[in-house]
Parts: sequence; structure tokens; C-alpha cells
Amino acid sequence: MPLTSRMRQTGMTLVELMVAMSMGLVVILAATTLFSATVGASSISARMTVLRSDLNIVANMITSDLRRAGYTANATDTFGKVACTSDYETNCPFAFKASRDITSSCVVARMDSNDNGTLDVNKDEVRGYLFNNQMVHFVTSWNGAPGCSAVNTKEAMALPDDLTVNALTFTYQSGATGTGIRSVLVSISGYNGRTPELKMTISQEVRLRNDDI
Repeated sequence: MPLTSRMRQTGMTLVELMVAMSMGLVVILAATTLFSATVGASSISARMTVLRSDLNIVANMITSDLRRAGYTANATDTFGKVACTSDYETNCPFAFKASRDITSSCVVARMDSNDNGTLDVNKDEVRGYLFNNQMVHFVTSWNGAPGCSAVNTKEAMALPDDLTVNALTFTYQSGATGTGIRSVLVSISGYNGRTPELKMTISQEVRLRNDDI
């Protein structure tokens, strides 16, 4: 009588193999989704960092001039001089006068750059900034005495690549009566031209320390 043997097959069945493959695909899909989300978040963070830096470039240029506003070689430590309130243009040509030097879209700063005590309008001692038609402008000439209502010609500021500024406002803050503490709040909003959905607003408050009124 011949001897017979039955071979038993070992390993995974087709069903088990398909289940294992499905679980593997789920793990791979989850890892891919997590990686994509991480890369996307990093990309957004990088773009917002660049946007913040670009907006600060514009804001810092304006605020640096405002910090110098009112500087004069003939400055005194007398707060509230009567001469200033009686005749700004003659007695205190460098003083920051809110009714003349600031609106919501314009600000003007005067400074005695050459330390001669005389306001030289044509020697870069008057800095004016104007936001008009979605553009930030330097004021290049005036109709008479410099001031926000006397802007004659202006030149668009060269902005960082891809930066769009959609708002720039100036707010005068007089502080408590008698303290002499005055400041200007500069707020600028914008977005990157390639990602207009990512917007940002930054604000800087500048105290007018060279006060002579």
C-alpha cells in the first residue's frame, strides 16, 4: 500500500494579505496628509514672516522721521512756550502742529538736519508722507508753507517686491492736558501679491519727544 502525505500550506491567505495592504495604505495616507499639512503651515508661516518684515520696512521709514520731528539746534527745555502758540511758522518752525501736520492719510515731520536753527524746506528738512490711491508717497514739494493741506507734488515709494499696501493711517494722540506727552500712531495693512488671502496689520506708536510747545 503506497504511502501518501498531505502538504499543508503556510502563510497569509489572500484575504489577510488584502487587509494588511489596506492598513498599510491607510498609514501611508495619514503620513502623507500630516506631511502636507506641516509643509503648508510652514509655508504660510514663512510668508507671514516676510509680510511682517516688508510692512515694517515701510512703517520704520515713517516712524524714524517722526522720532526726529521737532528737533532743532535752538531747542529749549521750556514746555509750552507762548511764542510757539502765537506764531508757529516764525517762532517754532520745527514744532509738530497737529492741525497742520497730520490727517488720517498724511503726516509731516520737520527737523533741523544741518543744525543751523533755520527751516530749509528745500534741503530735506521737511519729510512728508501721503497715502493716496493705494500707494504710499513721499511729498516732494509744497504749495507755500509745508503741511498736509499744502501738498503740491509727490512720488510713489518703492515698496518691497510683491507687497501691496491697502491701508495706511496716522492718528494723533495728544495725551493728558499739561503733560506735554504727544504721540502719533502709525498703522499699516497689506498683503503679499501672490497670496492676497494672507493679510496683516501692524501698528507703531511714536512719541514726539522733541516737543517745544
